[in-house]
Amino acid sequence: MRREDLHAAETLDSVAKAIGEWTLALMNARDPSFAARLEGDARRLWRGERKNRLDHLAEAVACRCPELLARNVQWSREAFESRGLPIDDLRASLEAMRTVLLEQLPAPLAKAAAEMVDAGLA
Repeated sequence: MRREDLHAAETLDSVAKAIGEWTLALMNARDPSFAARLEGDARRLWRGERKNRLDHLAEAVACRCPELLARNVQWSREAFESRGLPIDDLRASLEAMRTVLLEQLPAPLAKAAAEMVDAGLA
């Protein structure tokens, strides 16, 4: 791993909580019905999902390996399907996270992170 990639991952880690909250806020703004789906166990699941996704994103950035995030998204997709959760919400979360990353992070880091999210969306 290159030093600048590790620094980028550390930066992502340091702002992950804010990125997660902004992502959730954007999802709610884009789809007001999403909040209604966050009742009970779903709220806990989404909190873990956001943290997990951002942890994997930082790792993918650190080693320049988009496949890490793509495999994590695939695992989440299977978990969503097994729990009967809408797959569209998973896609919406990735799209919202990509938007937030591009709006809130410095350009080089935002671009690298967005490319990793694109791999997850594919």
